[in-house]
Amino acid sequence: MKKIGITLFTLLLSALVMAGCGTGQTAGNQDDGAVIDSIKTIGDAMALDSEDAQMGFYEDAVVYVFSIGDTYYRAKATLSPEISDELWTLDILEDDYEEKRDALIAALAIDEIENLNDQILDPDEMDALSGKTGEELLDGGWYCTGYNLETMEFWMNYGPFCYTVVFNGSVPEEEYADFNDTEDLKDMTVKSVTYYALGDATDVA
Repeated sequence: MKKIGITLFTLLLSALVMAGCGTGQTAGNQDDGAVIDSIKTIGDAMALDSEDAQMGFYEDAVVYVFSIGDTYYRAKATLSPEISDELWTLDILEDDYEEKRDALIAALAIDEIENLNDQILDPDEMDALSGKTGEELLDGGWYCTGYNLETMEFWMNYGPFCYTVVFNGSVPEEEYADFNDTEDLKDMTVKSVTYYALGDATDVA
């Protein structure tokens, strides 16, 4: 399924700040279940007004990510060709873009809602990555979204979440400008991996 666009309500990764984040995410509770059971349409999910909500569009689907407490959920709904065409004729620069967009998708019936917290790597899984090469991570579906070469910290997405990956070694300051996070990571080895934040959770390709 080809992804043709995305809107992020909160760009957590660009801010590089996530107070209180850790692997202590909960898998949800009975109260969450009652709320989830009440969500039937994309509009229902949007009405929760989740601060870290994300929305992504594909040719035939809309994906909406939201949170209830510390638990992240991903809802998917089918887009008809007609609604898809209308969405992509909207001008994102217009003041009423979001109003028109939401009017088109609010009534869409949700096909499925999944608990994303189940996909957060546990401490043992993160510890097991120590010693692996950057190439192994990249080949395994990880990708870099930002880095600090002074501390050798790399923010890398894997699945719906972002992790702070610290690599061994160092990069000379004079090479910072030419650093290529795809090629130059390959021979580096992982020192540690920790959970950071929600990543691009609308990516379901």
